[in-house]
Amino acid sequence: MGHVGIKQACTSFVRQHPGLELSSLSVEDDRLPALAAEVQSAVGTALPTVLEMTRSLGALGKLVHFHLHDGHPLIRSLADHFSFLIRVPIPFSHEGRRSLTTLYGPSGLKKIVLSAVAACRSGGVSFTLEIHQAVGRLPLADAAGLFHHWKNITNAERMNYWLSVLSENALLVEEFVNESSPIRREGWSNSAHTSEPGLLTGSR
Repeated sequence: MGHVGIKQACTSFVRQHPGLELSSLSVEDDRLPALAAEVQSAVGTALPTVLEMTRSLGALGKLVHFHLHDGHPLIRSLADHFSFLIRVPIPFSHEGRRSLTTLYGPSGLKKIVLSAVAACRSGGVSFTLEIHQAVGRLPLADAAGLFHHWKNITNAERMNYWLSVLSENALLVEEFVNESSPIRREGWSNSAHTSEPGLLTGSR
């Protein structure tokens, strides 16, 4: 989902600004304050495009697997594979905040999941959270005893933080999947089959 959204946002932006690629900008760019509204307008075209694509895929009647991740074209290096719960920090104020919304956010994720489940009922649908970029550290708490022999627990705390981010996003997806049907679903974390045939969920 992130790849499609980034491509769509960049395409939309260059149509309005021929010769100026969205990928050439960054949050530190001096031109960004004057262009922020138009950048976000382009970013806003990502979700409708993904929903249209989802409906088209569902019409094929095949099992469809979705890799779920968020992002923003202003992020340098890898612009996606982020959590749906982040905002992009900027060094100036835009619409009263010093951060920008991402391609989808929680509300966009909800629309994607609900649309996918509805569109793919005949063939089935599965989801994987593909969130690789989550930088931070989280104390090991009751798991600290497992690492008593480690001289440096930095990587363990980084992994713990990453797992916490995956868990938070997984809870969101599970909530939206459950909302798509009155049938109660179980087994999110291990990519297990749920109560409804053809619907799989998981994270990595």
